Amino acid sequence: MGAGYTLGGIYPTPQKLNLANIKSVEIGDGYALFIGKNGEVYGIGRNEYGQLGDGTNTSTSDFVRCTELEK
Repeated sequence: MGAGYTLGGIYPTPQKLNLANIKSVEIGDGYALFIGKNGEVYGIGRNEYGQLGDGTNTSTSDFVRCTELEK
């Protein structure tokens, strides 16, 4: 999964993920959501419409916990 979001686009850099703990992956337009086996949701990427469900409209190049999507 890439990181390094800038206003003009996403420039991938390596990110380590423990795939053994991931139940599902959801890919959208410029963002990705990872649902863990424990029910926690993490996202990365564009968020101008709140699609990451972290309670903000701030895009991110770091994984954030998406608590709004866990409900």
